[in-house]
Amino acid sequence: MVQIKMKSYFLIVFLCMLTAIFLGVYAQSIASIFTDDWYMVMLTATTIISIILFAVAIIMQFMILISEKVKSRLSSIILTTSLLMTVIISLYVSWWSFFILAMSWG
Repeated sequence: MVQIKMKSYFLIVFLCMLTAIFLGVYAQSIASIFTDDWYMVMLTATTIISIILFAVAIIMQFMILISEKVKSRLSSIILTTSLLMTVIISLYVSWWSFFILAMSWG
């Protein structure tokens, strides 16, 4: 039961990361689909959703890491490395999408 639950957590983290990266990098392209009235609203919404999804992924990985369910030292090292890479990727992508948002706001 624990093994299935951990796999579903990792799947949720992976999907959050993938969606957050897509929204963060392509926020301007997604927002350009809408009219001029909705452009800034959609750009702001996609940027905020991207940052929230990154936060959810980081929090879930941290909760898995501090729980006592990871018993193997190798699994703990892999999870710690994955958490560190998630933080680094989220900082770069969030910075980029926030920069695009700030430039669009003027």
